[in-house]
Amino acid sequence: MRKTTVLLFLIAIHTANAESTLPPALTLDKSIQLAPNAPVQYTFTEGDDLLNVLGLFVIEPQKIVRLWGNKATKIHPGDTLSLLVEGDAPILQIKRGRTVKLSPMARSSREKREAPVIPTETIQQFLNRPKVITEEELEAAGYIIANGDERLLSGTGSTIYVRGLSEYSDEEEFIIVRLGQNYQNEAGEILAREAIYLGDAILESISDPFAEDDESDVTTLSITSSNREIQVGDYLLPLGERKFNEDFYPHLPDNLENAKIIAVVDGVSRIGQYQVVVINKGEDEDMEVGHVLAVYTHGERQIEDPQTGEAVNLPSRKAGTLMVFRTFNRVSYALIMKANLTIRIFDQVRIPQ
Repeated sequence: MRKTTVLLFLIAIHTANAESTLPPALTLDKSIQLAPNAPVQYTFTEGDDLLNVLGLFVIEPQKIVRLWGNKATKIHPGDTLSLLVEGDAPILQIKRGRTVKLSPMARSSREKREAPVIPTETIQQFLNRPKVITEEELEAAGYIIANGDERLLSGTGSTIYVRGLSEYSDEEEFIIVRLGQNYQNEAGEILAREAIYLGDAILESISDPFAEDDESDVTTLSITSSNREIQVGDYLLPLGERKFNEDFYPHLPDNLENAKIIAVVDGVSRIGQYQVVVINKGEDEDMEVGHVLAVYTHGERQIEDPQTGEAVNLPSRKAGTLMVFRTFNRVSYALIMKANLTIRIFDQVRIPQ
């Protein structure tokens, strides 16, 4: 019993000393500007450069390093840097993480474990509504030809007239989408098409009751909700029963070849933490929700060898980590969990080593 008490006492002292070596929480004044799309939290990994990580949060990270002084060198893998707000003042705070090493051998397990902490509000819209439409679905989809207000745009409460819903005569609830970008590989092959969710609609009548011999195929619906303006030409798909796996248990795929980021949802060229990207692998190649993958720069930056004059490609570098949260036939949506470097379209995606 005494040995146990002494051991716990020593652990407590070690933990307190570890916390005391951390840089203090820093309230940012007006001279330090936050970086655009600054993350809420970042967990340090092996090989992280503090200046690069701080650059995700603030425009001039060197100011933070100078203010922290020698304690800035006390940061270790597993520590967490958080951006907090107290009143109107942003605060940078680092908390000590905990790294556990197993020996003499390590084993990977596909059993369920504690789900990672992810900003669910970032991906919720991708879980409860489709974001990819197949060619088959597009051919069977209905489309808006007019609205009851005789206006170009419609919104919540508007009546819309739709053709092409004959295959869905048993359905009453529909979603409204608009075609977005094509998800294609570097060779230009279209793997899938983006479906931008616009709103929901409910059936009012299937056809014109006064049409002779019931020849009219125009369906009347009412828009029950909308988050964007809806217009003639937008598509309708049945709501149906859409259940998606929202249990994100991280694990590694067995195999992965020639995987790349092919699109980013926001349409920006540089990708950071907690942004949603599209990769060119889906259910057809055994991608699963919860797959954790490493992102590497594609290594196409060329420099001239100063001695020989030859053009040399610089090697790939690990740029971050992503986790797959929704899969389709040929593509998957993934969330950037960590971004050590700037991530770009067509960066490589690999199984972490």
